[in-house]
Amino acid sequence: MAKTIEFRLSGLAQITGRSERSARRGPDGGIRRRDCRNVGHRFEILSREDLASPSLGRTGSISGYDGRVNDLDGAGYALADLVLADHQCEHISGALPAVAGGRGGVRNLIGHPTVMRLLVHEAFGRYLWSVIGREMVAVKATLFDKTAETNWRVQWHQDRAIAVKERMSIPGYGPWSMKSGSLHVEPPTEILAQMLAVRIHLDRCGAENGPLRVIPGSHLLGKLADSRISEVVAENDLVEIYAPQGAIVLMRPLLIHSSSAARNADHRRVLHVEFAPLEAISPLQWHTAIPLRRAA
Repeated sequence: MAKTIEFRLSGLAQITGRSERSARRGPDGGIRRRDCRNVGHRFEILSREDLASPSLGRTGSISGYDGRVNDLDGAGYALADLVLADHQCEHISGALPAVAGGRGGVRNLIGHPTVMRLLVHEAFGRYLWSVIGREMVAVKATLFDKTAETNWRVQWHQDRAIAVKERMSIPGYGPWSMKSGSLHVEPPTEILAQMLAVRIHLDRCGAENGPLRVIPGSHLLGKLADSRISEVVAENDLVEIYAPQGAIVLMRPLLIHSSSAARNADHRRVLHVEFAPLEAISPLQWHTAIPLRRAA
């Protein structure tokens, strides 16, 4: 028997969840869909022409979450009450390099001028401070897209690798690797637990666009071996996250997540930015660290 739950978040969006079960996980795998609809009060966080003269906007109270959806600490993901206007998303999409060559994304965008203008906007810094309660720096930015030419699926995993400037022999750090010319390493669980990923939906993402799938609360289990990740997925319901253009989803990197291949040829561009405390990995240094701007 299908069950539908409807409620509102800060007057911003209507969230709908559906769960269906059969003998183990149900006809569609025990999926509960969170559909962020009717985003009405759009605000221009960035300037339309060149993002140089931004205006500020938000809806409702910054702390006005509905706990059944926006429990960042408990569920590991949440819908932000900051949004980008459609034309802002289109401007950012046009300014960033296109995903091509059969790849799933473009890495190392943390220093791109358009991304930097977005990151130093006061609204971002103030909002993330209200959520996290501490200063953060942006340490990584990746553009993901799914089209007929660059369609892909992602296995269940955790985001565990960080980009650093140089290699040091420090207990708890490893393995080391090179990704797109940058040195990466897996830090201890307590470092990853302090980090936050911000997913900015530059296009609408529905069921046919290969949406993000998550296992709520799985970030609380710490770093897991691949075999254990498979067990957690098999034992728990998953949630598919649908989002309109301009929506911003917060996610803990240790949250177990995946995505299916898209079923249509539309773009599904998501700018995925990771944040962390500046001194969290000392004596190591982040490969790149962009401070957030926040009003005094």
